[in-house]
Amino acid sequence: MTTTTDEDGPATFTTDVRLDGAAADVQGSALESTLVRVGGTLYGKGGQLSSDPKKPWVKYDPAAKNAAGKDASALMAGAMLQLLGAQLDQYRVAVSTAPYATDFKSVAGEPVDGVATTKYTMTVNVLKATQAKAFGQYLTSETAARSGLSELPVEVTVDADSLPRTFAYEADGAKVSGTFGKFGEPVTITAPAATEIA
Repeated sequence: MTTTTDEDGPATFTTDVRLDGAAADVQGSALESTLVRVGGTLYGKGGQLSSDPKKPWVKYDPAAKNAAGKDASALMAGAMLQLLGAQLDQYRVAVSTAPYATDFKSVAGEPVDGVATTKYTMTVNVLKATQAKAFGQYLTSETAARSGLSELPVEVTVDADSLPRTFAYEADGAKVSGTFGKFGEPVTITAPAATEIA
């Protein structure tokens, strides 16, 4: 579960992640929307994404070239899916950016779900992390350079099995925190049927 708090208040995402090597399929819900990412393609429904009850899902493939004739509603839905999809990838901050961090400090952490933890404080080199795609497809080197984000202080708690339990950071005025659990439990993540996609 990830909570992002900015001037609009808190928004909480509850997300299932299925890791297969470096790839991850993800399903999450929040803000009256449901999001699914399978094989790099993002699907969303709810909110203002689609107005057709028979085809409630919209699709966004960041690798596909946008057709010049795409209508404005499709472009808007794609932009909204990108913004919401970035929330699905928050787990990457805890599990993928450590190799690009400096200034590691560790202390005993608070227990999480009754499990003892160690809290690590680190500073992620955003340029190196984005060049290695550690943040996923939603934060690139170009985006980070435009925002002026060069370093990202992160706190992560880890249990005795080296599994991340919590993380927290602040960027662009937004505070982001997350909690991990239910490791190893089976999860099914599938793309919506083609007949349900607008």
